[in-house]
Amino acid sequence: MLQPTKIEFANTLRGIAALMVMFGHYYLIFWQHRDVATSLPNAMPLPASVVTPSYIYALNFLDPFSFGIFGVAIFFLISGFVIPFSFAKTDWKGFLIGRAMRIYPTYAAGLTFSLLVIVTCGIHYGRPFPFESHVVLFNYFPGLRDVVWVAGIDGIIWTLDVEVKFYIVCALASRLFFKNSTAVFIIPILLSIPAYLLAPGVDQALKSGASFSGQLYTFCAFNQYLNFMFIGVAFNFLYRGVIRSELFVVIVVALFISMAAIWWRAKTVPFTLLWTYGLAVLVFALAFTYPKILKSRSITNFLADISFPLYIIHGVFGYALQRVLAGMNVPAWLCILFAMAASIAIATFMHHTIESRAHLLGRSLANRFSSVQVAV
Repeated sequence: MLQPTKIEFANTLRGIAALMVMFGHYYLIFWQHRDVATSLPNAMPLPASVVTPSYIYALNFLDPFSFGIFGVAIFFLISGFVIPFSFAKTDWKGFLIGRAMRIYPTYAAGLTFSLLVIVTCGIHYGRPFPFESHVVLFNYFPGLRDVVWVAGIDGIIWTLDVEVKFYIVCALASRLFFKNSTAVFIIPILLSIPAYLLAPGVDQALKSGASFSGQLYTFCAFNQYLNFMFIGVAFNFLYRGVIRSELFVVIVVALFISMAAIWWRAKTVPFTLLWTYGLAVLVFALAFTYPKILKSRSITNFLADISFPLYIIHGVFGYALQRVLAGMNVPAWLCILFAMAASIAIATFMHHTIESRAHLLGRSLANRFSSVQVAV
């Protein structure tokens, strides 16, 4: 029996995660890592006369917890959680078509918008366009961009690089998903073995500028996050009664340890962020166990609906808008509110004009590969 397409607690978590990513970037990153934040939209750094308010630093006591990374971790878990539902509706070809239509049209529109912001900022602040044409081209293809190892433009494409490869792995394992086989969890563990063995060479290869360094980093980083996303798959198997809770715990612990081992040896990102991923698993587990806590609300449903376009455009655009407003001596709290409101408005427009239509088309194409037509 098919489960409903939208699970209330997961959909609510998606909305909360979108808000936390935006908050983390606008409230903390922009004002505490000012050079990094202003470089993304190709703007000039804020002058020293624009002082970061003391209340911005008030959340520093949470370090090394990261609001943005927490939101990303929740998104990864949700992605893993919904995958087996997709294979209940279509085969691997329909699955890949559906996933591609969910990502690429909306992302292409969002990246184009971000590029326009970067060009505009460059003109306004007298800065040259920072990317070569081949870098721009490959950024339109998440999943390939990090394989050819060119710079990301919008600051968020790395997560889509991971998502696309995760979908490909799931498509290759489609028979196991069709059978609800727990053998599917062997895949990330097996892939982790070469990643673990190669991991110590990542840092040295990057520092030496070796020609294969980017691909080595990509391989290890992907397998690191692949383990984490399969934790979401484990939650799905438990939700549908495919596995017992005892086996679920063993699988989750094994996957988390496997991720941590690669992370520790490869040093892909600061290891302290591991605890943010661990907290995301605990929060997801709490919502999973007590779903009534996160029943659907209009605000979280709205944020969940626009979460993908909001995630795509919020960084470059929001940083650019805050830079302009802060340069005009607008108070920090008001800069943050303006950036959030404007980003939500643009994301809503993109959702209704591009994302929802691409989703409908993708669903129609995917259903052609299904033996049973499913209303979503």
